[in-house]
Amino acid sequence: AVNLKACGHYQLYNGKAAEQELRVLQQASSSGNIFQEHDLLQHNLVVFRNGENAIQVLPPLLDIIPEARLNLVIYHLRSDEAQEAFNLIK
Repeated sequence: AVNLKACGHYQLYNGKAAEQELRVLQQASSSGNIFQEHDLLQHNLVVFRNGENAIQVLPPLLDIIPEARLNLVIYHLRSDEAQEAFNLIK
């Protein structure tokens, strides 16, 4: 539910507000870094941070999270890497 709320904050406000919502999960977690343990949270952090660490995080998630491919395409287009974006969607 917290992740969904964070996504709502991203749409309504911005990535910083969304990331702040996810910190609630980190604070409530008794394990180490909850973001490293959950693929969806890693993916959403990349989105909330406007593609920061996209090259490291998204490629391993392409077959796990369908939106990861689209977000990686968007990252490549924003980075003027049209050929890389095309290769992902062909």
